[in-house]
Amino acid sequence: MTAWALSSGWPALTGMLLLGLLGGVHCAAMCGGLVMAIEHRHAPRLIVLRRAAPWRLGLETLVMHGGRILTYAMLGALAGGLGGNVWRQQWLPLQRGALVLGASLLCIYGTVLVMRAVRPDAAPGAANRWRAALVRAWMATGARVVQSRAAAAVRARLAGRPLLERFLTGLGWGLMPCGMSLGALAIALVAGNAASGALAMAAFGLGTLPNLVAMSGLAGWLRRRARLRAWRIGGGTAIAAFGMVGLARAATLPATLLEQGFCVVW
Repeated sequence: MTAWALSSGWPALTGMLLLGLLGGVHCAAMCGGLVMAIEHRHAPRLIVLRRAAPWRLGLETLVMHGGRILTYAMLGALAGGLGGNVWRQQWLPLQRGALVLGASLLCIYGTVLVMRAVRPDAAPGAANRWRAALVRAWMATGARVVQSRAAAAVRARLAGRPLLERFLTGLGWGLMPCGMSLGALAIALVAGNAASGALAMAAFGLGTLPNLVAMSGLAGWLRRRARLRAWRIGGGTAIAAFGMVGLARAATLPATLLEQGFCVVW
């Protein structure tokens, strides 16, 4: 566990968590079709589970999302490690540029969330067209992989082992590219080290859970609140504020910031 995560990095982790939580519409657009495809493939068995052992259905869902978040964390560790090596070169223009990148992304995402909450009927524009094209390309590639002989052999080996199959599905799901996860990964790049990058991406992944898991209790409560206009405006403002703090720190680059690396370290 790093000092970044235990003390000064909490605003960044909070920002990543809010980014995942409040981006529910984006998650539904990007991953909704994938979730439906997964559920459709297991439909006969899931119908039985819902009646006979609903806890088992919940366990399988959590295992799948655990695999997805693990992939996010591994990608975050890779990005954080690479960024940390660059950071230790002690080249001030590069360090300042990296901080400005991470902080600017937080500002942009926070501002977009606020604008979408204030004007939900605004035209989606080029962003949604780009997103739709990306999803179509990804689904086409995924279909070719699923229909391959290698995939058939893997499915045969996994028959009767639903938890392992769900976990591997989650690992693959985490590799699905989208603007929000790529933006979060860019922020993890300036986390300072591999452990901090992994924590940043894990926080982002946890934030996406309420929007992707139809559960009762706290997750359902968070999902409903995250769709309220006031919550989206407040959360988006908080994310943008964390980014503004990062930009301010990038302008000064105190010694503690140079040592620890993230854009909102005090």
